[in-house]
Amino acid sequence: MRRKAERSMKKQNLGGRRPAVLMAAAALLAGVLLTAGGCGTGPSEEEIRQTVQALVEAAEPINEIFYGEGVPVKDYEIEEADGLSSTVDFQYVSVSEDAPYQSIEQIKEAAEQVFTEAYLAGVYESAFVRTEDLYPRYAEDAQGRLTRNVKQSFKSTDEWTEWDFSTLTVVKSTERLVEVRLEGTFAGRTETETLRLEKEADGWRLASPTY
Repeated sequence: MRRKAERSMKKQNLGGRRPAVLMAAAALLAGVLLTAGGCGTGPSEEEIRQTVQALVEAAEPINEIFYGEGVPVKDYEIEEADGLSSTVDFQYVSVSEDAPYQSIEQIKEAAEQVFTEAYLAGVYESAFVRTEDLYPRYAEDAQGRLTRNVKQSFKSTDEWTEWDFSTLTVVKSTERLVEVRLEGTFAGRTETETLRLEKEADGWRLASPTY
C-alpha cells in the first residue's frame, strides 16, 4: 500500500498549536532518534525507515512556515499606490495574536528540531535577512513583534512533494550519516529522490529539502 506524507495537517499545525506543544513533540522525536545507531555502527534499516518518515512528516509544518502560506497574520488589505496595486514587493503585517510563533527565535527553535544547522543557514538567509535585492519573508518591528511579508509568493497545498515511504531504500548508513532513496511525486510526476540525514549532538536531522 502506498504510504504518503499527509498534507492536511500543515494549516492545523500553524493555526492552532502553540510552540510549547510543538517543542515537546520535537523533543520527544529527538529522544527517540538518539537510540538509532550504536558505537561505530549506523542505525538499522528499520530504524532508518522510521526516522526518515518521522522527520519528513515533522518537516511539513516547517516547510509551510518558509515556503507555504506562512505564520498566520492579522487581517489586512494589500497596499495600493496611485490607485493601482503597488509594485513594491514587500508589505509586512503583524502575525495574529494566536499564531503558534511570535518571534523569529521561536521559528528557528522549531526548524532546528528537524533540519541540520548547515541546511538551515541558507533558509534563514532568505527568510530573515534583508539584502539589497531581497525583502525577507519575516521581520521583527521596532517593538520586537513578528511580521510577515504578505506580498511574497508561496506554494499552494497542491505544490508539495508527496513521499512514498514504502519505496525507501538505504544507500549509505554510518554512525553519523544516512542517505536514502525513495519516490516523491510532485505536480503529477513521480521521481526517485535522495534524502540525507546527519546526526547532531541531540539526534538525527534532515540535511535535504523535502518540499
